[in-house]
Order: sequence, then structure tokens, then C-alpha cells
Amino acid sequence: MGLFGGKKGTTQDSLGVSLPARVDVAEFLGRPGVVTVRLTDGPTSDTRELVEEFRQQGLAEVTALMLDSERVKDSELIALVEMETRELLEEHGYTAAHVRVLYG
Repeated sequence: MGLFGGKKGTTQDSLGVSLPARVDVAEFLGRPGVVTVRLTDGPTSDTRELVEEFRQQGLAEVTALMLDSERVKDSELIALVEMETRELLEEHGYTAAHVRVLYG
């Protein structure tokens, strides 16, 4: 449990695949330190640029909002995209204690 506290919730789709619990995307868009990553694409060059801007602005915490979770049913792919996103954030100095990953 990091700075943000809480546990990562899960839900199951109609096929019984365990997926991370979803949040209301509108609550997070436009907030400082929120980067969106589509699970269908993974982190892109735009993602990297935005994270670099966060670091330059001195933001201490980042929320990675993973989009399209309703379209991606493969839990291994979801885990891979989350891992790639966390690695990108770590490259820019954001440790797990300062990163929150949410699914929308």
C-alpha cells in the first residue's frame, strides 16, 4: 500500500475474467498529474512527453488512468500495459509510492 492507500479492486466481466475495478473517467480528466493510457495501445510517445512535463513541473505524484478496460478482456495484456506504464513512470523518478493506477 503506497501513498494513496487502498487496495486495487477487481471485477469480473461476463466471461468470468478478473479485471481491475473501473472508475468514472470524468472525475480525473483535466486534473494535474493525470496521464491517460489506452490499454489497446499502451504508453505512446505522447505519454512519455506528458510524463516528462510532469517532472519538469515538479509534480510529486502521478495518476495513470488506463482507458478502454471494457474493450480489453485479456488480463495478461492489461497487466503488461500497466507494467510498461509503471516502468515509464519509474524512468522519470516516480516510484510506486507516488503512482496511482486506475482503470476507466
